[in-house]
Amino acid sequence: MAFSKQSKLINNIEETLGSYGFSSVKCGGCFDIIAKRKDIYLFKVLHNLDSFTLNESINMKTASYFTSAYPVIVSKRTRKGRMEKGVLHRRFGIPAISEETFKEFMEGVLPHIFAAKSGKFINIDTKKAEAILKNKKMTVNDIASTLHLTRKTARKCITGGRYCVETSSEIERIMDGTISKGIDIRTVSFSCSARPSTTFERKLLENFKRIDIEFGFVHRSSFNFAAKEKLSVVARATDNVTILKKTASTLKKIESNIGIKSFMITEKTKKRYIEGVPVMTIENVKNMKNKEELYSFLNSM
Repeated sequence: MAFSKQSKLINNIEETLGSYGFSSVKCGGCFDIIAKRKDIYLFKVLHNLDSFTLNESINMKTASYFTSAYPVIVSKRTRKGRMEKGVLHRRFGIPAISEETFKEFMEGVLPHIFAAKSGKFINIDTKKAEAILKNKKMTVNDIASTLHLTRKTARKCITGGRYCVETSSEIERIMDGTISKGIDIRTVSFSCSARPSTTFERKLLENFKRIDIEFGFVHRSSFNFAAKEKLSVVARATDNVTILKKTASTLKKIESNIGIKSFMITEKTKKRYIEGVPVMTIENVKNMKNKEELYSFLNSM
């Protein structure tokens, strides 16, 4: 039942992306959808946000770093209840929002509340607050006396900072205006990488270190290897040809729809392509003297 609910939610997100002019590809694993309009996003779609693990976050951050994408989780609920519209959560540093908030983001509306362990908070927009005060001919003393705050606390509420929703709502009620600042869900992931998990991946590790290219491994994804220098590239690297055949169509779509060059690396093969995706062998990598030869190889194919 949970799987069908999640599948339905993934389909809903993909349809919404399409209606706003995004090209997208379903992937599954540490992220469910990669999408691009102007920027690239990786979406992890969950029924319960608390099912997201640290290991998944490491892989999603790695994938987003090497594809220059923004990672976002879309979820229905947490263990405490339904995800609320307009509220931003974070799991292991990755922003998480409800489906309703996701749709608002597509419209250019940012969430204004962020959830933390100690409660829900907003950031004050200083320019908005000062403009309302001036327009209403109010002073900080007016706010302080009405809410029984010290003048210092009232001044801080106007000059910016993080405040609980209850206090902020009272200030907005008195000022008869919105003073909260929208929170951009686009965060840039730091470079990180999962460790190689197979003998074949360990072979790649040594060879790609040698040609001095920035790269990383990703687990539970359509691609398990990614690099970026002049441009982002992703690959499925394995000595199991069956796995290559299963992931070829997804890699092809990532290149066609998202514009990220895709290829495959395996132990031995006579095939130069699988479903239109270029294939190189570990021997090809061993013969490369530098990263320029990697890009030349890919361009030639």
